[in-house]
Amino acid sequence: MEDKKNTVLLTVIAIVTLLLCVIGATFAYFQAQGGIGVNANVNVTTNTTDNLSFFVGNPISFSINQENFGPGDGNQSGETYARATLTANNATNNATANYYIYLDIQNNDFVYTTEDNQAEMLLKITNPEGSEVTTLDGYNYVTSGSVSGFDITTSTSLITIADNYEIVSTGTVTQEWKIEIIFVNLDSDQNENTGKNFSAELIIQKEPMESEELAYHETCTPGTMACDIARLYTEDGVNDLYYHDGSGTYGAQEAGDGSYRYAGANPNNYVCFGATGADCQDEGNQYRIIGVFNNQVKLIKSTSYGSYVWEQDWNTQGNTWDGTTKPDIYTTLNTTYYNTLSSEWQNLIAESTWQVGGMPYSDTNTVKQYYDVEVGTG
Repeated sequence: MEDKKNTVLLTVIAIVTLLLCVIGATFAYFQAQGGIGVNANVNVTTNTTDNLSFFVGNPISFSINQENFGPGDGNQSGETYARATLTANNATNNATANYYIYLDIQNNDFVYTTEDNQAEMLLKITNPEGSEVTTLDGYNYVTSGSVSGFDITTSTSLITIADNYEIVSTGTVTQEWKIEIIFVNLDSDQNENTGKNFSAELIIQKEPMESEELAYHETCTPGTMACDIARLYTEDGVNDLYYHDGSGTYGAQEAGDGSYRYAGANPNNYVCFGATGADCQDEGNQYRIIGVFNNQVKLIKSTSYGSYVWEQDWNTQGNTWDGTTKPDIYTTLNTTYYNTLSSEWQNLIAESTWQVGGMPYSDTNTVKQYYDVEVGTG
């Protein structure tokens, strides 16, 4: 039997958040960024002659410090926008199209600081006609302090701003939606929100979000690699991703654990781990994504680590790798290899226990059976 080199398996949680911890502040300072335009680089041909293009502003992000947020200092806010432009073939052609806009809240850990849960984060929407939107499914339009808007103080989900909105043109017509996020100064002790963060961006597209995409926004942790992978899933096989939801799509191979798994002859699922920049071109820093399990990403190193191999004679030695036959593998992976990484990358590795059971070659094995052996009690 040909030797097989061992590979290193890692479970990674890539959480992109910035927590600015401020101790002893009486009031919080809210600093907003957003509003400068960036090209969405989306052009949609609505038929053989008409063209629908999209343009969005920068994401909105809030961070807190203790410098300038207190009684009488006013509110803090950030603005952005989304534009749709429809160009008809000529002045005699009446072109019609529809589009969708979503506010994707990627991070929000703010809380209510008053006993009556007075709104502290408000969303204001201005439609292309210049009128403020006051009705939005699932959200209350309220007045807090001197400002009115939709209460999104603790919201973490995807918000539908425009649902199948129509645009009509006999030449070129542009529709612009304006979005403003306001942190309200209640002139009270809002210190509980010191160290909290908010970030969101607008998404504009011709087709609606699929139910799977909407579910992803509800269930996974925004800003993580796991969410970025789940976002790629629209239906089984697209982007080489498969969703194991237990519905029996894969028969005996259905894991039924709510995981996203890559499959196929050669899925393009490489990522760089342990390095940045030009060093990512080094094959030793490249890993392949196996899948997303419980909001964690499991990677496999694309090259071997060291010269470890399986036992050559599996009839006598057993196709195993335990503490008796290879007593140093635990130390090699969990100490030697682990310490080659900087703390930045070490902090992305989740502590996990993996089984290393084997199966007889005579068995007919399914993906689900291999999965059970690896992470179960097999």
